[in-house]
Amino acid sequence: MHGLKYIVNNSESIEMNEVFYNSLFTKGKFTAHKNLYYLPLAYTVDSSVLDWEHDQSNPFEVQSDYFEKATGLETPFTKIAISDASYHNVEEMYSGFDTGDFYYNKIVKGSDGGVTFYFTPEETQSYYIYVKGSNIGRVSISSPEKSFTHNDDRDSIIDLGICNEGEEVTIDLPIEKGDSGSFSLYIYGFDTAKFAEGYDKLSRGKINITQSQDTYISGTFSAIGGDILYTSIPFDKGWSVVLNGEKLADSEIVTIGGAFLGVKVKQDGPNTVEFKYEPVGLKLGAYISGYTLIAFILYIIVSLIFRKIDSKAKASAPSHPHKSSGEDSSDSPATGFSNQIDEDALSVNKELYVWPRSFDDTLAGQPTFVNATDVLDDAKDEPDQTQTNNNNL
Repeated sequence: MHGLKYIVNNSESIEMNEVFYNSLFTKGKFTAHKNLYYLPLAYTVDSSVLDWEHDQSNPFEVQSDYFEKATGLETPFTKIAISDASYHNVEEMYSGFDTGDFYYNKIVKGSDGGVTFYFTPEETQSYYIYVKGSNIGRVSISSPEKSFTHNDDRDSIIDLGICNEGEEVTIDLPIEKGDSGSFSLYIYGFDTAKFAEGYDKLSRGKINITQSQDTYISGTFSAIGGDILYTSIPFDKGWSVVLNGEKLADSEIVTIGGAFLGVKVKQDGPNTVEFKYEPVGLKLGAYISGYTLIAFILYIIVSLIFRKIDSKAKASAPSHPHKSSGEDSSDSPATGFSNQIDEDALSVNKELYVWPRSFDDTLAGQPTFVNATDVLDDAKDEPDQTQTNNNNL
């Protein structure tokens, strides 16, 4: 009932139940089957499904509770009693036959052991078992009609197919690891007529999908006011729902079974629905990224403007005049540069004028950049070094 329209079986030990699956074709070890009781992505269920007890350890009870609360009908599952058991290198067990949960102890430690259980169907119908136990990796089933072995150490539901009334079925559970431990064995009969009744009721509210994309689904369905539109879409805060043209509030989008997305339906009869998905935080992340990019571009532009201004300032700054060979060397300071500053030259760009403080800085290739106005003021305050040098002579 959760959107599985086709199933591919690649295990020879698993026989698909012809009551529920129609074989389509076989290629190599793969056989494709169609689910005859397929329901689409979404369909309407009774609002009681919000109280679905999905966290039980018995998977049959989980499915039974869902079926009853979704349809309002009686469950098709019936628990079957274990009639007897035989033991191999395992102490006899006196409890667990009513619950299906067993505890064992081996007689000879370190050796293989096992338990064989028996049950007799009271009516001809489909039967299923569920085996859970870390020390059990192989399950063998036999009856007058069939026998097979299920090799899988994972907890799983095994389809026994149709078992006839009064014909005993044996379930052999080898215990190869562990001298003591626990395991579970649940056996259930399945009433196909009850299941078909529930399926028909749910299918009347199934969605007709008109458009489907990765992040957008739209469709139409029929409902009774107060129903819940159940979907097999995993619940996520990023989903928004538009029902009959109106965007729903978060309170009207519910979680079913702690995993699936559901929608509260108010209108009787035909409805239209749209599902849209947008990851939480996507818009905020886009805004932050956009603002960061703009700030970075502005920084680059401003940096280029200032670099261009600096380049123009350096190009327009007058170089310091040297004394020509015909001039009196007594007018030059010891540094080899004239201490007289051309105020007309400084007036060209006083704020960005570049001036080496000393000849040593120039030789070292590390001129010091100073404000030209400060240099002018300092020159005016200092006595003429040329006159001072002449007096010293």
